Amino acid sequence: PKWRIDGKCGKNFPAPGGLPAQCDPKSNKPCCSSEGTCGGTDAHCTCEGCVDYRPKWRDDGKCGEYFPAPGASPGECNPNSDKPCCSSEGTCGNTDAHCYCSGCVNYSWSEGNSYNALSRLDGLSLRGLS
Repeated sequence: PKWRIDGKCGKNFPAPGGLPAQCDPKSNKPCCSSEGTCGGTDAHCTCEGCVDYRPKWRDDGKCGEYFPAPGASPGECNPNSDKPCCSSEGTCGNTDAHCYCSGCVNYSWSEGNSYNALSRLDGLSLRGLS
């Protein structure tokens, strides 16, 4: 697993295999505090330096401000799925109405990746850009 049985996490606490330990996203302690302990409070999930391992998207394909996910509000779309974009209506998909409209968010784009639709940015919101 990516987490330790003692509830420790982060760069100072390696998981089996040597990578920094995470917290079990399906447990009641899904977040890693800046001190390196797993928990479910604001001090673990929303503080500076904290990491929330809960899913950022929902299983029902809904997204946006009216559809929060366990680990994100607004809910996102899975960036590695065939429906990585959130429409202004709150559904994940891959059509122009999901990816290239005013109010749409394309979660498949990340810094460092080329993006073939950069010329169509009027109203498009890209995660990671301000």
